[in-house]
Amino acid sequence: MGEVQMLDDSLRSFLDRLGSADPVPGGGAASALAAALAANLFKMVVALTRQKEADKNDLLAPVEARLNDLATDLGALVTRDADAYQRVRHAYQMPKDAEDQRIRRAMEIQLAMREATNVPLEVAQRCVELLESAIDVVVLGRPSAISDAGTANFLALSAAMGALLNVQVNLEHVDDDDFVASASSRAVAIQERCHACFEQVRVKIAERMGAA
Repeated sequence: MGEVQMLDDSLRSFLDRLGSADPVPGGGAASALAAALAANLFKMVVALTRQKEADKNDLLAPVEARLNDLATDLGALVTRDADAYQRVRHAYQMPKDAEDQRIRRAMEIQLAMREATNVPLEVAQRCVELLESAIDVVVLGRPSAISDAGTANFLALSAAMGALLNVQVNLEHVDDDDFVASASSRAVAIQERCHACFEQVRVKIAERMGAA
């Protein structure tokens, strides 16, 4: 049996760039990718279950639809995060010799930092939605695939926490107090919800694996 090639050129290129001295892509894009992996792992559990247990199709069809949307969104957020941080880099590289240049540069840095904050915040929010959907996956999923759901659960939580770290560090460079307060409050709420959903899913996975 031949070797299964799992990494195409685009993914290899992403991983090579991630491991280079170039800061783009970085932790935010990696978090979005981890979340996309989680979404697709949950999708796999649903697909396997629907294939083998047709009587669950009506229950799993809306779950699968939600996971499809989340997987698509999170895949796009990998690129959006890298683009957002690239904008930050370019902003800091703008000329600043004259006063008008310094003003334009400062404005662009602030706009770029807001975007670099909003994107990982969106990643984290998608992780909440993913973990909220996960409980149905674990309750209804085939016992043989429950460990895959458990892996996805850990990936989703890690992705959310990584994304929120990026939110935190970027907010340190935003001058708008109202924006900072709003984003910080939202980040705290997302973190709490992620941990609660993760733990609910983790307990249910442990129960199902113990009963398998």
